Order: sequence, then C-alpha cells, then structure tokens
Amino acid sequence: MKRHPLNNQIFFLGLIGSLVLIIGIYFFVKSEAGNPYINSLPENITTIQSQQNKNTATKNRKHSILHDETVTDIEGDEVGTNIEGTTIPKLSQKVLWATMMYWHQGPQTVEALMESYHVAYLQNERHRRIDKIYPPEQWLQKVLDAGYTILNYVEYVQYLDIRDSQNQLEVPGVRKLYSETFGIPETEIDRLKALYVKNQFLLQDRKNAVERATTEPIAGGFFAGNKFLPFYRDRAVVYVQRDENKFSAKFLGSSLNNVQRFLLLFLGIEPKNIEVIYIDKMGNQLSK
Repeated sequence: MKRHPLNNQIFFLGLIGSLVLIIGIYFFVKSEAGNPYINSLPENITTIQSQQNKNTATKNRKHSILHDETVTDIEGDEVGTNIEGTTIPKLSQKVLWATMMYWHQGPQTVEALMESYHVAYLQNERHRRIDKIYPPEQWLQKVLDAGYTILNYVEYVQYLDIRDSQNQLEVPGVRKLYSETFGIPETEIDRLKALYVKNQFLLQDRKNAVERATTEPIAGGFFAGNKFLPFYRDRAVVYVQRDENKFSAKFLGSSLNNVQRFLLLFLGIEPKNIEVIYIDKMGNQLSK
C-alpha cells in the first residue's frame, strides 16, 4: 500500500529529531571528557585552607577513632630521648598516637591545653618553626579570648596553624583578593590579617561543631556560605548545586562519571551507592 506523503514527512522529521538529540547528548558528554571528577566548587563555597591541612592523613586517621575510646594514660617507651638539637622530648609512635586520640578533659586554659597536646604538636618540624615566629601561648589565649574551645588534638593543630596561613596575605594577588572581599585597602595589611584570622576562627568553630555532633568518621569537607558540609570516610556523598537554568550543575564530593552526571542532571536518576544532597549557594539543603 502506498504511504501518504505527510506520513513520510512525519517519519523523517522524527528521525532527524532523534539524531539531533543523540548528537546533543554526545557533544555534552564529550565536552565533559577529560575533566577531573573532583568537581568544581560552587560560587560562595570555600574549602578549608590548604595551609591548615598539612596533616590530612593524621586527621583522617584520628577521626576514625576519636569517638571510640578516650585514652588518659600516655606513658611512652622512649623516656629520656629528645628531638635532635632540641630539648623537646621525642615521643614514640605509641605515645603520639595516644595523644592524638585523647579528648581534653581539663580546663580551657592555655597551660592545660599545652600540657595535653603541645609536646605532640612539636614533633613536627614545621610546627617548631612556626612557634619561633608566633608564640603559641599568645595565640592560644587569643583563641580562648574569642570564646572558642579546643577539645582534641586536631582542633588544637588547626587553630595554631592559622598563625601560618595568615602569611598568604603577604602575596600581592592574595592580598588583593581579600582586600576586595573584606572591603579593606591592600595597604592596611594588619587590618586585613586581623579580619582574616577572625574569619578563620569562626569557620574553624563551625567545622568543629559539625564534627563534634557525630560519631561518624569525617574525612574533610568544605564551606558553602557559612555552613560546613562534611565528607564521610565510610559513606559516599556528592553535593549538587544546580544552576538557575537547571541545565547545568556543580558537584562536590564523590566522583561521578559523565554518564552518571548526565542521568542525574537531566533524568533525575541518582548513582548507585552514592547519596545525593542538593544545596543552594549558601549550603542550605534542597529537596531537588
């Protein structure tokens, strides 16, 4: 039977439409090829400063056990041995590990905190160099005077490491960025550093609050707006911030391949064994 010309036109239009869709998908996927699957940061999202994360492996190991037991006996097996060229006691791995696991039980004073953690802190050569430039007693007092608390070794290290990270403002390009962010002239370096430190203390406190509130091991995270959003050691999570047009998105967390990202973005199909959390630019959780 002879086919009506209109039916032929409809058939070819449908075929062309399908080809256009397939080609569009191909070029979308292709354009994503080669991009690392550690996805780009959304606007208004700030990662914890790299200078504050020199001991990432130590921190992650510590978070896996801190909530599991409290160690109060930190006697070592190398008593009487000092770090070469110093009067600082050299701690065995056993003692260092025990100190990293120890939750501070004493008062929130400079003396008590240093008694709990500072010998362990000084096992790192970089930390010893920082101490010579910025006395730790004065810095810890500044932290406490601002109303913050320190409950474990990781928090102790991260607050003290802000001493060093503030020096990035000496770099002209970085100083210009923070000058524009804070609304302070580049020439007023002391004011810039003071506001930078104040901001870092606040961010560190918000991060601590999240980590203290869970027994689930945390392996890093990032700031969106003023919220700290964690990654977990034993649970795969990806945070998704969709653009306003809904045709693109930014991802942070567990790696998604090109197909997974396409299916999630356009068809709402979530990747297997990865928890998807939708957020806005300020870190607020969304339903979709």
